[in-house]
Amino acid sequence: MRLLGVFSARLDKAHAGFRKDRSGNIAIMAAAFFSVALVVAAFSVDEAALYLEKRRLQSITDIAAIQAARAPADAATLVEQALKDNGMS
Repeated sequence: MRLLGVFSARLDKAHAGFRKDRSGNIAIMAAAFFSVALVVAAFSVDEAALYLEKRRLQSITDIAAIQAARAPADAATLVEQALKDNGMS
């Protein structure tokens, strides 16, 4: 039981010293901030890539629809050709 009391006293003394010591606070806060900022930046880059891909696909679809509207009798062939011309095989 005495060992537990000695350990508890040392732990209390170390904890009190830890609470008083303020050196390194900025480094810890900066590390936390930059970790969160890195995650947000990665998410933003992924979202931007998805947005650009969506815009590209919508543009190709619009081109195909315009081609099909020009000649409704031959719409399927014109749509296939427009998709192939724009890299959608």
